[in-house]
Amino acid sequence: MNMIATLLMLALLALAGVRAEEEIDESDVVVLGTDNFDTVVADNEFVLVEFYAPWCGHCKRLKPEYAKAATELKESGVVLGMVDATVESDLAGKFEVRGYPTLKFFRGGKPADYNGGRTAPEIVAWCAKKSGPPSTELEADAVAAFVEGKAAVVGTFASRDSAAYKAFIDVAKDGDLDDFVFADVAGDADSVTLYTAHAEPQVAEGDDLKAFVLANGYPLVDELPAAWERYSKKGLPLAILFIDPAADNAALLAEATAAAAASEGKLSFSFADGVRFAQQIDRMGGRSGEVPQIAAMKLDGKANYPYDGELTSAALTAWAAGIADGSIQPHLKSEPVPEDNDGPVTVLVGKNIDEYLTQTEKDVLIEIYAPWCGHCKSLAPIYEELGAKYADNKNIVIAKIDGTANDVPALEYSGFPTLKFVSGGKVQDYDGGRTLDDFVAFFEKNSAHATAEGASGDKEEL
Repeated sequence: MNMIATLLMLALLALAGVRAEEEIDESDVVVLGTDNFDTVVADNEFVLVEFYAPWCGHCKRLKPEYAKAATELKESGVVLGMVDATVESDLAGKFEVRGYPTLKFFRGGKPADYNGGRTAPEIVAWCAKKSGPPSTELEADAVAAFVEGKAAVVGTFASRDSAAYKAFIDVAKDGDLDDFVFADVAGDADSVTLYTAHAEPQVAEGDDLKAFVLANGYPLVDELPAAWERYSKKGLPLAILFIDPAADNAALLAEATAAAAASEGKLSFSFADGVRFAQQIDRMGGRSGEVPQIAAMKLDGKANYPYDGELTSAALTAWAAGIADGSIQPHLKSEPVPEDNDGPVTVLVGKNIDEYLTQTEKDVLIEIYAPWCGHCKSLAPIYEELGAKYADNKNIVIAKIDGTANDVPALEYSGFPTLKFVSGGKVQDYDGGRTLDDFVAFFEKNSAHATAEGASGDKEEL
């Protein structure tokens, strides 16, 4: 999943409410640091480690789910630990932690990336699968209890020495199917049944079991944010139906599901709590405070498509087709143009940034930031100093834009903060360091206006 999808998307994840810290029992999560990390990993066959930052919204949301998973898994021999990466920087560097939270799974001391979900059941299912046999051998009368409340794949085989059974085990080991648990029973004939919460049990058809499970194992319209990672892997524009969780939404979800079936390969459909995630509706250009309503987004976070038509399958299908073929244009989100923009750092918004990207007379450094981003906050005072240094240079502009409140389709970026340098009407990535001296050195090397001659005159707006 690309970085911008992780960061921008669902600010749903950042907006999700977290219970008060005192209500979260983390007694089964081991606090790790340089003093005990190696010992814990060496003494336990299976260890899942979360590298987090105390200020990180995603980490705060994960916290209660991670704690519940730790309690559920402790009897199975899987240890869950956590590392404050802002304190244990050496550990974070050793395991190449570049964002928060980062989860690593250690099996026999060897680390691997955790790529499961972020709810307690998903964490438990993923760890159970990684720490145990790929498929659980069952008696026929134990199947009902095994599949209850799970997404499960159960095979029946006349012989566990058969090619069909071996192929089943290979599929069970596949990391793309970590959302599912596998079991097998002895029987008279070979067959495989898929059990899910959204449909009646389905007997697998065809020779490609993995493809069958992926195609049929999830609802066409699944709930966010839990299903976000799966949607992001598909890479299609994503429509989010914001609902009132207190209402009966069955008919509405049925309309969305029919539209999703008709729009496969063009646009994905999902749903989310429109009360809990009201701010996401605003961010996507929707009608503030209204549910139900639907809006779509491209997964790079730079195009949103609010919708104000009928919530019927036919209307939604036509809307999805228009997004796919380009006949429906995105809503470009923008804050108002600042009335007072005399500070050392010029504030840009979606409505005026093109003026700074296309002009050729000035050199412009633009920071794309997020208000909640810790790295952006660390950079802010340095960036202000840089702006002050060139405040009297009419040909150099130090600027910033809130990437969460403004759409900037003309710029490619994959995280916060991103810095772009505009010179002669051409945009390039800023690839220098983040200290004041680094920035000044960059300008002296790349901008003819950073000389005394280029600095003369009063600064002007573009």
